[in-house]
Amino acid sequence: MSGDPSQYPLVGEVLPAHDMYNQPRITAGQIWDALVEADGNVAAAARSLDLSRTKLQERIDRSPDLINLLSDMREEVVDIAETNQMRRAKSGADPNAERFVLQTLGKRRGWNTATGSMGANGDITVTITTFAEIEGEGQ
Repeated sequence: MSGDPSQYPLVGEVLPAHDMYNQPRITAGQIWDALVEADGNVAAAARSLDLSRTKLQERIDRSPDLINLLSDMREEVVDIAETNQMRRAKSGADPNAERFVLQTLGKRRGWNTATGSMGANGDITVTITTFAEIEGEGQ
């Protein structure tokens, strides 16, 4: 290098190294706590631990306990969403909720397809067809 050293601000400075080898080791317990605090959101937990999301996911994938924790947390969210969906379907006020329940939980009873359309006045019409009705059309 030639010229005035002041034009190179890093010359003569010792900067702290920021690589994975100089960072303190993050324990499984710290990861557990971060996941719980972030409600299972891996990206948010990674930010709180000052890790990349990819690096945190790699650490989670190496720990059966952390895999189970994350799986349980996600199942709990599905349970909550399912409960809310069932409440809306039971109320009768939400045809989309009713259709969803029939298409998923009602499959074993023969509920198969649903079509929707909007009338000129803005009303939504939902038509749900059972397997038996579909089979009857071909006869």
